[in-house]
Amino acid sequence: MTPAGDTIRPHLGAFARFFVLGVGSLALNLVIVTFMSEMLETSAAVAGACGYAIVFVVNFALARRYVFESSAAIVPEATRFAIVQLVTRCGEYGAYLGLTYLLGVHYFAAVLIVGIVFFIVKFGIYRFLVFRAEPVDQA
Repeated sequence: MTPAGDTIRPHLGAFARFFVLGVGSLALNLVIVTFMSEMLETSAAVAGACGYAIVFVVNFALARRYVFESSAAIVPEATRFAIVQLVTRCGEYGAYLGLTYLLGVHYFAAVLIVGIVFFIVKFGIYRFLVFRAEPVDQA
């Protein structure tokens, strides 16, 4: 049973909501890139950049409000979120290259392995470092 007034969070835990957000983000990115490529006839580079930029903003907003239900100051959270995105994307790419080139893992399997591992890693980082439940002392 949800507390009175709790209309935002469905009966899912934060990890399940994070999973739903991830699937929705992938779908949104595919829709944006496909629409821009096919309907607007933009280049793949422009369509991809727009897709990732829009998804970045949507992910932050929904992770903040829907997944982790944060009410902390937005600028520090947005900054931490952007840094985590940059570091984890680089880490994902490095892990992908390591699996494919150093270990000989098929690219499709490498994408799946990296995606699953980093999904769990990002959830932990977002939960404990980006969208903190309590403010951290600035002392």
